[in-house]
Amino acid sequence: MMTVSQKSLLDGDAAITAYARTEQCILVSHSNGFHSNSNTNKNKIRKSEKTMKFNTEKTDDVTIIEIPVDSLDAGNVIEFKNGIAPILDRCDYVVFDMGRVKFIDSSGIGAILSCLRKLHSQDGALSMFGVKEQVLQLFKLVRIDRIITVHPTKTDAIKALQDALPGS
Repeated sequence: MMTVSQKSLLDGDAAITAYARTEQCILVSHSNGFHSNSNTNKNKIRKSEKTMKFNTEKTDDVTIIEIPVDSLDAGNVIEFKNGIAPILDRCDYVVFDMGRVKFIDSSGIGAILSCLRKLHSQDGALSMFGVKEQVLQLFKLVRIDRIITVHPTKTDAIKALQDALPGS
């Protein structure tokens, strides 16, 4: 899992924020934009090649995917996308088990919305269950709960998608 630490520095009139990643890539943000200092490439920021591992379960035509992290944020969203993409290529109706997720930021929400767009392009659907109260409050604040149905239980989420299947 990639970790991110943040340090703010003052350089004359400009504030500089440095982010150190465990992948030996350092990003520095200031008024002139982002710069990187990497051991392998001095001019480009490396995207993570790691992928997140997911537990999946199939019930009829519905695939249940357990989100395996406590936090879905900018620090691990690339691994999330790399790991979930091949799964979404093989299924159209997906239920996310959000039981472990205690925190999500805008990058995590964007990744979930990318999954929804992918499934909609395949005439599929996405729902979720096990959403912690603090995450649910954020979903309501940004109105994600209006486009992705959040169910209280796994059984409810599966049944809702099975009812939405063509020919049901």
